[in-house]
Amino acid sequence: MKQTSSTRLDFNQIPYLAE
Repeated sequence: MKQTSSTRLDFNQIPYLAE
């Protein structure tokens, strides 16, 4: 259950996707 929340935060913290 915590994995889903972690994935969402990871995407926002990852600058790779920001590009």
